[in-house]
Amino acid sequence: MELELRGVSKYFEDFTAVENVSFSIKKGELFSLLGPSGCGKTTTLRMIAGFYAPDIGGIYLKGKEITHQPLDRRGTAMVFQNYALFPHMTVFENIAFGLKMQKLDKSSIAKRVQDVLNLIQLPHIETKYPRELSGGMQQRVAIARAIVIHPEVLLLDEPLSNLDAKLREELRMDIRKIQQKIGITTVFVTHDISEAFAMSDRIAVMQNGKVMQIGSPREIYEQPVNEFVGAFVGKSNRFSVQIDDITGDIAIAGNESLQMRLRVKQLPVARGDVLAVMVRPERISLIETPSSRAGRNVHQGTVLHTYYLGNQNHYEVMVNNCKFTVEMANNGSRIFEQGEKCYIEWGIEDSVYFNNANRDC
Repeated sequence: MELELRGVSKYFEDFTAVENVSFSIKKGELFSLLGPSGCGKTTTLRMIAGFYAPDIGGIYLKGKEITHQPLDRRGTAMVFQNYALFPHMTVFENIAFGLKMQKLDKSSIAKRVQDVLNLIQLPHIETKYPRELSGGMQQRVAIARAIVIHPEVLLLDEPLSNLDAKLREELRMDIRKIQQKIGITTVFVTHDISEAFAMSDRIAVMQNGKVMQIGSPREIYEQPVNEFVGAFVGKSNRFSVQIDDITGDIAIAGNESLQMRLRVKQLPVARGDVLAVMVRPERISLIETPSSRAGRNVHQGTVLHTYYLGNQNHYEVMVNNCKFTVEMANNGSRIFEQGEKCYIEWGIEDSVYFNNANRDC
């Protein structure tokens, strides 16, 4: 493994910022730390960078411990949320700063700077100052300054958070392309789920200083290990149900408002168990007549609200006393209006369930 954290904890007086965090990152992987504000993701990144020392545990790069190595000898480079460019230096001088610290000769510095400017697709701005650049250009320069010194690991601390939505979307793809082109191992901190999903090979979801789950974006979204992860990474319909019967790997469960079938695939369950069931809104369909397809849950309901979003139609549907949120692609099929009777359906494979959880119905 390229980078490893082994049982790392960090305390600030009586506050536990990071608790017993362990993970391994492969060479060339983009690994994201995702979670809400205060979950410990930036503190974890700063320990990797060397700004903080762990109180417990160790950090290893290529099998060598770097836990207490100084910043300039760790083999890492960091890009900050606010860019942290030197305002009195030109773009060339900003990017060349680390190379000068490495005491490279002038011709080597000039070539490395020009190469990295070409890589970020800004080949003719070396004489400009940061104040003359847009936010997106400044962020590209900050990335160039980090990668020009050829670090073993690139650390990105919410680098897109100061940009508008359209530019964020463009730049996240550019960062991913650059990272893949040069094959650099990267740790990316974000609270933005779409950024983490679009850019990452794997994601560690954090809460209250702990890692809740590590997996690919698809694993995190479709197979969350607990209700926090499931709710944090995407919208969901959640219901409290009791297991009434089990036949093979199919359980029949329900509450006073609805009954459903679900595939028993995560946790062992028994008759009488109370579970929280989660179904993603995009896995539910609105239909005019009951479906006869096998393996589907079907319920009659009434449309409470319809929201037209261009490429999607969102609905709120009441089934007895349970409210469902449904998201359907706008593919030319009919749009259900407020007050209409309809049927909702979803596959028995589409339900994810948890023990001891909070729920909406």
